[in-house]
Amino acid sequence: MQNWSASIWQEVNKLQIKWLIQTIAEGKNIEKLQESLKLDKKQSLTWLNSFIDFLVANGYDSQLNLKTSPILPNQKR
Repeated sequence: MQNWSASIWQEVNKLQIKWLIQTIAEGKNIEKLQESLKLDKKQSLTWLNSFIDFLVANGYDSQLNLKTSPILPNQKR
C-alpha cells in the first residue's frame, strides 16, 4: 500500500509541475510572472531561478526546453 501511495503522489506531482510550467509559459514575460507571484522583478527572477534549479535537481530539466510551454526567455521564436 505504501508503494502504491508513493506512486500516486509522484504522478500528482508531475501533473502539478507541468501545470505550473504551463502557467508560467502562458505569462510570456517576467512582468506577468511578477503579477502572479506578487513580487518585484528581482524576487521574481530569483523565484524563477530557484524553480529551474528544482526542475533540474528532480529530473524535470527536459521540461525547460519545450516549444509548447517555454519558461526560459527567448525559447519561442
